[in-house]
Amino acid sequence: MIDGVRFDRVRQNVWQALRDCNPLKVDPQALREDPLGDSENLAAYLEKRLKKWRQETKQDIETNQLLTTMFRNSIIEATPSQVRSRLEEVVGLTLSMSHQEFRDHVAHVVERFRKDKEKLSEGEFKAGGGAKEAGANAAQRA
Repeated sequence: MIDGVRFDRVRQNVWQALRDCNPLKVDPQALREDPLGDSENLAAYLEKRLKKWRQETKQDIETNQLLTTMFRNSIIEATPSQVRSRLEEVVGLTLSMSHQEFRDHVAHVVERFRKDKEKLSEGEFKAGGGAKEAGANAAQRA
């Protein structure tokens, strides 16, 4: 009983020190980063994000299902809207796929988007150049 009385005097301080050393809250804003760049290497981007999440949460993202889901959703949100809509259609992307399957799938969709975008801009460039030439030829004839 004597020990209990002595401990009561410092109990609040001990609990506060434990809370300070082991915070439960993770700042979601600290986990948000810039979106994936148009030509940014996806593997490097994913590694950078994973490292940031591990530092902020002080946990292994790959072994905690809740953090895995949150991490994967943040990656999906960081992609362009066309990529995001394709990824959101995939069943089990954030839950049941292994980390390697997730990375491979995201990489495939991003690369496909980038190639489609490149083809589209090449097509517009050629079409724009052709239209300019036709307009110049018509002006010379007039």
